[in-house]
Amino acid sequence: MKLRNNSSLHKLFYGLNYRGATVFSSNNDIKISNLYDDLGLQGLGYFYFYLTGTQLTDALFGIKTNIQTNRPNDTIPKFRNYGLREDLSQNPIWYKDSHNIAYKSETFPLAFAGYSYNNFIPISNNPLENQSKILNKLTNSNNNYFSKAIQGRISYQNAKISSNQQNISFKQIDTSKSTTLTFNYIATPNTSAYIILDKQIMTAEDGDSRASKLTINGKSFRSMPFSTQPIGIFVPASGKVTLTMTFKASTHNLTIIRPSLYLLNKKELWQTIKKAQNNKMNLTNWKGNSISGTVTIHKGQSLVTTIPYTNGWHAIVDGKSTPISKTLNSFIALNLPSGKHTINLYFEIPGLKLGIFLTILGALLLLIESIFIKKKQ
Repeated sequence: MKLRNNSSLHKLFYGLNYRGATVFSSNNDIKISNLYDDLGLQGLGYFYFYLTGTQLTDALFGIKTNIQTNRPNDTIPKFRNYGLREDLSQNPIWYKDSHNIAYKSETFPLAFAGYSYNNFIPISNNPLENQSKILNKLTNSNNNYFSKAIQGRISYQNAKISSNQQNISFKQIDTSKSTTLTFNYIATPNTSAYIILDKQIMTAEDGDSRASKLTINGKSFRSMPFSTQPIGIFVPASGKVTLTMTFKASTHNLTIIRPSLYLLNKKELWQTIKKAQNNKMNLTNWKGNSISGTVTIHKGQSLVTTIPYTNGWHAIVDGKSTPISKTLNSFIALNLPSGKHTINLYFEIPGLKLGIFLTILGALLLLIESIFIKKKQ
């Protein structure tokens, strides 16, 4: 199918049962927001922003399509090109126009026979390691998805610098002028990679950030300041990557996490994705709040999903009601015996039946009272 314009793209995603990973709802589980934060995504309370994911989080959350824009910041009022997903530049493209590119990604199934994991202890300021641990635990894998940290050679203007392996501190020399930090990396050419950046320098609006401009290989970007986050890049044929941070004159001194670069091992990632796909639940129905299918469970496995758990979900397995458990303390899982199972997951609003009953009862009582009053008159 060939799409001719933005309108067609809009209809495809938003008119035909679009499912995304950026959402706000007062019913959202704050635990998922915290998990987002640990994975380098932007989660805050009841808000989830999927702006600076990686190919690992794409796989985990089933992000099959990423739409990226080539518009620079401020081409239209209040427009912000959040994050960068240059790491997708070698992925298949199934739609492209003058302003947008839609990349296709390989992902985990919505539900599959995997391994429930609830003892996740996040590592502070290292979302890539957290992502790796979760993918390995859910699939019983032991793959290395990222290279060791590559440190950039730093140069600077209008600053005094002190640094170690973890942090970089600077103090402005002339507090009436801006400060610039530049990091030059040498890495394997033609590879997808990520640079982890301190949340202190990230913001949706220029006025709220100590950094007035951020660029990677000349491309500017912004993001939400809710997590230490990986920014997706593509290492060009030269093998050179340049990160530039420009800080406002009002930023007299600052200590930030040292921005390290990590290369993505796509072969190892594909092995893990394929393992999950080979164990997927074969869907027979997905309509409204009901999902049905069949799956084969082996010893030690559970049915693992990335459906957020909340009160109101129910499970029928092989015709019998089955308790729902959790994985990552956030998503629906089912602990099942070995063998092939027919599964139906469905959601009912808690108290809905009682509410309907009380509403009908109240209406009947009101009707009876009305009739009684009329007779009395």
